[in-house]
Amino acid sequence: SFRRFAPSRKAAGVIDEHLWQPVNDPHYVIIDLAFESRRAAVRFEVFLREQVWPSSQVLIGTPKVGVLTEFLR
Repeated sequence: SFRRFAPSRKAAGVIDEHLWQPVNDPHYVIIDLAFESRRAAVRFEVFLREQVWPSSQVLIGTPKVGVLTEFLR
């Protein structure tokens, strides 16, 4: 399912992506996407909520999403 949306992520301005999974929970995944702009990230959040998640057959529970900004490096 994640691979299927690769073209959409690229078109949305994703410039980096990382997938994480807790060692003790094979059913939980954290997807960390970096975008070219905050605006692009917010637009992608809307895309997920309105187009991807409602049609997903693999989601268990309610997905969580948030647009974060780096404040210290």
